[in-house]
Amino acid sequence: MGELRTRKRGAVVIRYPGSAVGEVQCLLGDLQAIEDAPEQLFHPLRIDFLAELSRALMADVSAKGFPDVVTFAFWCRRANLEALAKSYDHTSLRVGLGLVFHISPSNVPINFAYSLVLAFLSGNSSVVRLPSRESQQTDLLIRVLGEVLSLDKFRDLRSAVHLVRYNRADPITEFWLQHSLGRIVWGGDATVEHIRSLRAHPRSREVAFVDRYSLSAIAAKSVLEAGQDCLRKLCIGIFNDHYLMDQYACSSPQLLVWVGSPEEVADAQSRLWPEVVAIAHQKYFLEPVQAMDKYVALCSEVIEHENIGQVCRDSPQLTRIGLTKLTANQWTQRGHFGTVHEYTVNSLDAIAPVVDSRFQTLTTFGFGHQLLRDFITSNRLAGIDRVVPIGRALDMGVLWDGFDVLASLTRVIDIQS
Repeated sequence: MGELRTRKRGAVVIRYPGSAVGEVQCLLGDLQAIEDAPEQLFHPLRIDFLAELSRALMADVSAKGFPDVVTFAFWCRRANLEALAKSYDHTSLRVGLGLVFHISPSNVPINFAYSLVLAFLSGNSSVVRLPSRESQQTDLLIRVLGEVLSLDKFRDLRSAVHLVRYNRADPITEFWLQHSLGRIVWGGDATVEHIRSLRAHPRSREVAFVDRYSLSAIAAKSVLEAGQDCLRKLCIGIFNDHYLMDQYACSSPQLLVWVGSPEEVADAQSRLWPEVVAIAHQKYFLEPVQAMDKYVALCSEVIEHENIGQVCRDSPQLTRIGLTKLTANQWTQRGHFGTVHEYTVNSLDAIAPVVDSRFQTLTTFGFGHQLLRDFITSNRLAGIDRVVPIGRALDMGVLWDGFDVLASLTRVIDIQS
């Protein structure tokens, strides 16, 4: 390990030994010049870089065809980053851990970029293992990241960003784990468990994002009382939450809980769903293979689960599955490409018995802040880490899965005089 780590201006430069460990495709960066020297949280040069990245993505014609890329670019804008910086306690000295190794998911192509940026803002260098499955969004982001890094004013940041791809190989992964003081793992439970079985640096910190399940809650009375503009905004929010990631994101709702009397819910459904169908018909194209996968999944669910009361196929884009009850394993009932499981209750408290640690995001419409807070605390829920308005399920933040990611990837230096 000694010959792989050399000193440079106080930093340790890590050099990947190539075929001695395994072949790695480096898509961005230099695997012979990876610095692990930490920087301060929200360093001005790093904010400048991300603001320039945001500008470059917004100006890129091809980026406009990918809503997730546009959303990421908007998140990286200077005003948002400076607002985040102001929200942190700057009376203490916070710096990064050093080198952070990332394993990014294949189901949401844009996630690797958020993972990289969160570690970057924390003052870390990163090696990000991209999924083997290629995507247009990933290729676009790699290209624009490279263009911005090539600017002379950002030359000192080049050793902090490295994007790699390699076939699953434990020796390669162990190399990065042993040289990293932090790791971010996006994946299923099995992936996280496997990574934990590998040798890692003894002081390494882990931020693991495992299998999660998300849901929505709508107050039926609020839908009935909503004006047309408000209803339209709600339906666009439902579309964004369910269709932009084909419900593959962990924060994409899989269950919609209606709160109200059966009569109120029926009237609210008849007002809401036709509007959602019209929006989906205009904005969402269902590929034939997706339509077949959706139908097969529906048939399997009807066979395997006893709590299905009725199925409404409102359009090729929208399938609604009415449930007669919620189960202890509710998180196993999932759908994609516009599949919604519906259940009616008199109050939010009725769903508390099935909420376990797998539940991540609750999107809502028609509930006050205090009611939602009381729902979480009075039921002492083991799950639900985010409560956001419908339409913001996919919004990434520094708080995710119950972690303050920036805090997890930094250390506080105690200076007493």
